[in-house]
Amino acid sequence: MKTLPFRTNVTQLSDDELILLDILFSGGTWEDCLCGDTFKEHWNLGYSHGLNDAELHVCLKSLCEHGILRVESDERGPCFSMTNHGGRLWSQERCPVWERFCTSRYTDTSRGRTLMTIIATTSDIRDTCLDLWPMYLARRRKVEVRDYGLISWHPFRKLYVGMATYFEPREWTGSEYSAYRKAYLEHQEIIRRERNWWCRVPELQKFIPSDGVTK
Repeated sequence: MKTLPFRTNVTQLSDDELILLDILFSGGTWEDCLCGDTFKEHWNLGYSHGLNDAELHVCLKSLCEHGILRVESDERGPCFSMTNHGGRLWSQERCPVWERFCTSRYTDTSRGRTLMTIIATTSDIRDTCLDLWPMYLARRRKVEVRDYGLISWHPFRKLYVGMATYFEPREWTGSEYSAYRKAYLEHQEIIRRERNWWCRVPELQKFIPSDGVTK
């Protein structure tokens, strides 16, 4: 993104604070993962805050003191996450369209296949994701589960889970890679055109018109 994402400016959060919350709204992380020299590459948002390490430390401390973040220590060190109050402030600024929200994760099976798991807040979003992902022939399953705390400060009545298991080539000859790259780019264009979900704030922008009234 060449510009910062939409915000309503109805809170006193600074742009730097709000950018930190763009990462923390969906889960906790450690201070070193939020440092400015690695932030943009680590989180792949297309934008970053402007805080140096000392300023970041002070900012995180202030957000905790104001009840926007909480901090808990684990074996790696202090881990920051969003409070209910912080979630409300972030929502007032970013206007999340929760009925279009989903997350995805990937793991390897014992047979060397990839298992993609999609967790969505509606069955329509889950089904669309499974229709478009992955680009390989896959075995798909769908289930519904109770919310287990997907977004800790924003409970959902139910979650819709989709799973796809598929074989993903990891070595190619030159000609095979060229064919793969061409198919991959075509597939990405289809997703860009037909995507009706968001996982991260840059993707959310598709569903927020300039007046901030969400669809």
